[in-house]
Amino acid sequence: MSADNNKPEKRPGKFGKLLNFIVSVFGVLIISIFLSIVIEWLGIVFDWWQLPQHYHAKNIFDAELNWALGDFLSNNLFYKNTFLHIFEKSYYWMIKQTGLEWLSNNSDYLVQYILAAIYIIQVVIVRLIVIICAIPVFIVLNIFFITDGLFIRQLRKLSGATESAYIYHHSKRWIKPLIGLPIVLLLSSPWSVHPSIFILFVSIVPGFFVWMSVAYFKKHL
Repeated sequence: MSADNNKPEKRPGKFGKLLNFIVSVFGVLIISIFLSIVIEWLGIVFDWWQLPQHYHAKNIFDAELNWALGDFLSNNLFYKNTFLHIFEKSYYWMIKQTGLEWLSNNSDYLVQYILAAIYIIQVVIVRLIVIICAIPVFIVLNIFFITDGLFIRQLRKLSGATESAYIYHHSKRWIKPLIGLPIVLLLSSPWSVHPSIFILFVSIVPGFFVWMSVAYFKKHL
């Protein structure tokens, strides 16, 4: 028994890590869609929104789509065409192929909740595509933070500064939550959020903790 307990824990390989990452992404997406629909339906039931029935969700969708196409992707034709292609395909398979297109002309009370859910799913798709298109921005800014952190680490090494494992470990611990939590909040937000605000937050705040973890990494390996 003691020999079995002393065996080192087997870590997942590259395929296992990739599978865990894919499962995590789908889990975040499903949770965000579920939260978005529940919040929207609660808003309709308790009359939280200024617009009645499904029109609040439709208004959010129109605003997000206009921001994505007009502001965020207007200067990049490749991203804009890719965005339109993905969105048209998702609309075709989710609305037309399922026969839900007739709901837009139906005023039944239950139908309003279905329409609200459809618009919310489309909002999540738009926001998700914007996040994917913003990945190069995240990468470039994190390269900047890592490079500057390595420079600070080298200065600490040359000046003989004291080690601070506390700062390193706690900074590293906050990186993933500060990336994942804003994404969930954005995808499930019942209000329109401009993509630039989200990109700045997710790039700068986690990037600062990346800088801290690199700058306070061990000077001597």
